[in-house]
Amino acid sequence: MSPHRFRKLVVFIVLCAIVGLLSSCTSAAGNKFVDDAEGTYPVDAIFREFYQDLGGKERFGPAISKKFDRDSHPCQYTVNALLCHNPIATGADRYYLAPLGRNLILTSDASLQNSAIYPDFLPIYNELNKSNAVGQVLTGVHYNYEQQRVEQYFEDIGLYHRFDDPHGIVQLLPYGAYFCGSDCSYQGIPQENQLNPQYPDVASPFGTSLDRLGGLQTFGRPLTHPYETGEGTLEQVYENVVVYAPVNDLSDLHLKPLPRLLLLPNTDPGAKIYGAEQNMVFYATHGELGYHVPVIFDQFITYHGGQEISGNPIADPYPDPETGIPRQCFENYCLDYHAEAEAEYQTRMAPLGTLYLKGVQGSDALVTRYVYSNETVLMQSTELKPQVSSTEEQIVNLVLTQREGQSPIANVESKVTLTLPDGQEESFITSPTDPQGRTTIVIPAHPKLRTGDLVSYKICLNVPSDASICLYDSYLIWNYE
Repeated sequence: MSPHRFRKLVVFIVLCAIVGLLSSCTSAAGNKFVDDAEGTYPVDAIFREFYQDLGGKERFGPAISKKFDRDSHPCQYTVNALLCHNPIATGADRYYLAPLGRNLILTSDASLQNSAIYPDFLPIYNELNKSNAVGQVLTGVHYNYEQQRVEQYFEDIGLYHRFDDPHGIVQLLPYGAYFCGSDCSYQGIPQENQLNPQYPDVASPFGTSLDRLGGLQTFGRPLTHPYETGEGTLEQVYENVVVYAPVNDLSDLHLKPLPRLLLLPNTDPGAKIYGAEQNMVFYATHGELGYHVPVIFDQFITYHGGQEISGNPIADPYPDPETGIPRQCFENYCLDYHAEAEAEYQTRMAPLGTLYLKGVQGSDALVTRYVYSNETVLMQSTELKPQVSSTEEQIVNLVLTQREGQSPIANVESKVTLTLPDGQEESFITSPTDPQGRTTIVIPAHPKLRTGDLVSYKICLNVPSDASICLYDSYLIWNYE
């Protein structure tokens, strides 16, 4: 087959996919759970049929609590949800998932709420929504670089897709385990699958300019703080693009040519083959030679700053080799087409900013994470007893919150250093804080101590920070006769 005929065939196949003549399938795979982990229970008989109808343990995980009353309704936690029964309701309303998502601490922009569903999430969303087991959309799509996944939050469930999973593999966020917290003892969720919805708000000096071009809905969230380059520009990585402008004129906004920097496929321009009757627009880039652009991609470009922002095409449409999704790359970004998505979300930018940050930019110091310092973290501790005997353990309850907004800080270990009356020191590491920012510290008994001895202790957070973040306290030894 000649190169010309091969190119024509590839363009035709992608065009067919875009106009819906071809269909793609996505599959939802359930979470993998540790079946023999401590803290699991049988699903109560009252929920068993409802639980199985929704997907059972493969999708919602094992039960991690016994049945209990919540607002006069019997309920039971699974790893990913809270099953409930309304005894006075009839029909399908008798069973429901509690809207745990309403209580999450989410800092997602209001403009992203009630937005379209991420395409990979649609099959499981549509399936569960038939049973009223999803609820309202709480956020737009979020690329969680910290935990390497795409997330979206709903009232009853949360959905995510890991960056390194095959296309179409979708899992539920562990709403149940998060809200049950220390009341549940289940420990079968790997660290990378845990729920951490407290996203930092990152200032962007390019926000006003980007809003005119489509805003966060189009370009994604900022993944780094703005930083100066050695070329007199200020730069910032977003989920889908890298934005830069002269330091002295931030309105002169440009996009970095990520497709070429990431070595994405590019082809030489060719002759025009298709036109408007095939839903194609031909972009001439080298005299009469150029590239075919689907009408829907051309419309997206027009509505989001034109070719001045996108740059010229660097290849005709092609199926992405990893996902099979129709894609076309331009000088500054790539567009993907999701035929199964809602109309407003069928065409969207590929998350090249995430790939760039992961594979090229490489400076972890710029990634937006919560900054731990004495100005941002509030440590609070309470002792179970003001004094204990030398044969008793001392229990200290520690709570970590952000000073601004009082949001809990989860998954943080601390180092405890004891100073005994003779000056000797003992140290140990605590268990991480739970989703409510709480952990319990058990200070062992010291049988050799006498009445009146004072035990001093220091609790320091095991986190990256410019200065130690510590709390100091002490308690008295009192041996009762």
